[in-house]
Amino acid sequence: MENSYQAIIDSSQRFVGLEQNMSINTLGQLPYSLPPTTSKPANLWGQDAWLQLPQSNLIVNPKSDYVTINSSDRDRKKWPSTSDFCIKLIDDEPGQPNGVVGKRYRNIQSVKLLSAVIPNTNNVIDEPYLLLQIDEIEGMYDSASRPAQNAFSKLYFKPSPGKFLRLDKGVGDPLTRIYWPTPKATIDRFTMSLRTYDGKVFDFGQDNGDDINQLLQTTFTLEIKDYVPDAKAALSHRNI
Repeated sequence: MENSYQAIIDSSQRFVGLEQNMSINTLGQLPYSLPPTTSKPANLWGQDAWLQLPQSNLIVNPKSDYVTINSSDRDRKKWPSTSDFCIKLIDDEPGQPNGVVGKRYRNIQSVKLLSAVIPNTNNVIDEPYLLLQIDEIEGMYDSASRPAQNAFSKLYFKPSPGKFLRLDKGVGDPLTRIYWPTPKATIDRFTMSLRTYDGKVFDFGQDNGDDINQLLQTTFTLEIKDYVPDAKAALSHRNI
């Protein structure tokens, strides 16, 4: 029994010696420092934190990109409805009449809806709201309704005697999708649809004739922010 007690004591002494040896010889070589021995709780994340999150040389681009999405630019044979269509930013296949070599957005930090204009037809103003669904952007609502879960935002429109209705941004529903902590990898198209509360695409009218019916078109403006390398951090490594 005495041998067992002595073995425990010897093990404890070896552990203490190892701990002291690490604190003297190897602690300074670690990629972080341990919190000081104190009776107060260790400060993990504050200004004097000892545990630091990984640093990145990427910052939010101070210059925004603005994208306008017009239903009149769609492939009208493939997408006959002005309330359910896809606009490709990169014209890599025939069929999009106004397609141009645009920009493929990468490392996206946020997408914000700035404006929306829809036709004032088929008693749309009697709808309490329309759900804007953008297939390339995840829905922002936690809801028991699948259409609401898939929606980018609920859109409310100001009553108007004119032929078009404009978005009422004063209601308060979210209009910005923020990607954090991981940015969205890429977007090269926008598939837009305007739906009623039960997920049905709202019908503004037929636009499948030879000429575009301008009175049935929808339009949206989006602001896109992305991450870019920190120019100040890059300059700090140069010999100027």
